[in-house]
Amino acid sequence: MSWFKDGTGTTNTLINASEDIYELKIYSILGNLIFDKTISGNTISIPELPQGVFMITIEGGNQTFSDKIYR
Repeated sequence: MSWFKDGTGTTNTLINASEDIYELKIYSILGNLIFDKTISGNTISIPELPQGVFMITIEGGNQTFSDKIYR
């Protein structure tokens, strides 16, 4: 699983996604969970976040994907 960032950082598309339902989690750089949502489909809308660096984790089936978000 991977994803395509649209440049604005608010809408992203999962690529090679084999599941229909995913768990999206966003953590602060300190490891605090700040967003947790179950999503379906291959389009992810990222909520408004303050400036900073965040870790995103997407889990579905036996796949896990992690990346950094810069705001």
